[in-house]
Order: sequence, then structure tokens, then C-alpha cells
Amino acid sequence: AGLVESAFKTEIKEDLVSICSSRFCRIALKENDLGAASPLEITDIEMEKDNWFAFTASFIEAPVFELPDYKHLNLKAVSEEKKIDEISLRLLEKTTLFIHPELVDSELIYSEEGENSEEKRKSAEERVKLMLILKKIALKDNIEIDDKDVNDRIAEIARENEVTPEQLRKYLIVNDGLPRFSDSLLAEQVLQYIRDIQE
Repeated sequence: AGLVESAFKTEIKEDLVSICSSRFCRIALKENDLGAASPLEITDIEMEKDNWFAFTASFIEAPVFELPDYKHLNLKAVSEEKKIDEISLRLLEKTTLFIHPELVDSELIYSEEGENSEEKRKSAEERVKLMLILKKIALKDNIEIDDKDVNDRIAEIARENEVTPEQLRKYLIVNDGLPRFSDSLLAEQVLQYIRDIQE
């Protein structure tokens, strides 16, 4: 065990911090009836073997807003893919909420090439807004993803891109992409859930 620990100490620590901080933050947010609108920024990490684990988490608090009636959207689309697109559009049209400019600024790096700055900002704002709506629905209807869901999807994408799951996970951790990856997976599940419950 000592040899493994010394060889993979950095990777083990990074994984432990990522997994534990996410879990502890979810519990703390739920206990205090708060939501995080931004990825959690973990700093001041204190970790001592066989002793304690402490850290500071910073985030932008999720805005308070009313959810529309997402169970009766009267979808017109026929194909499954178009239904998902229509659900997204309907949720955006029917929901009013303030989006913190910092959230839009962070999302701008994922904008499409070729869009002008006004289009990029509007597109980024809509992605943030949709994610906040979907997260609130997930919380309300107890939709969660766990480590197995994340690991399964990482393995699937790794196979498609001919890399190992460990390489992909490390890339996500190093580039702070694991929270966004998890959010995307949650969004996908919530959209499928909404599609399935239409009456």
C-alpha cells in the first residue's frame, strides 16, 4: 500500500479532494436550503492523513425563481431529439430569472466560433439559465447522478476517443471540467425525465 500511495500520491489526493468536497458541499447546501449557481471553487485545503479534511468552498448562490409547469408542455415535436430541443425552448420561454453576469462570463468560453459578441453572450446566458432551471427541477423531483453514472459516462466517452478512463478523468480534473461534465449528465437525465412525464 505504501508503494502505491507514494507512486500515485498526487492523483489520489486530487481525486479525494474532488469527490469529498463535492459530497460535503452538496450536503451543506441542502442543509442550508441553498443552491450553487456556479461551480464550487475549492481553496484552503487542509488534509492530514488519519486526521482531518477541511476546505473553503466559494460559489455564486442560485437565484430564487418559480418553475413553470414542466409536466404539461404540450409538445409538438415528433422525434425524441426534437422533443428535447422543444422542452429546452419551452422552459426558457416560461421562466423568468436574473442571471449573474459572472456566470455568463464563465460560460462564454464555451461559445461557438463565428458568433458575434452579442450572439455569444445571449447564447451563453441561455445555457446558464437552462442549467439553473434543470438543476432546480432535479432538486424538486429528487433526480441525482452519482459517481457510478459519472464513471460510466467517462468510460463510454474514453472508449469513443480511444483514451483510458483514467486519462479522461485526469484531463477533466486538471481543467476543472468535472463539475461541468457532471452538470451536463444531470441536465441530460432531467430533460429525458421531463420528456417521459409529459401528459
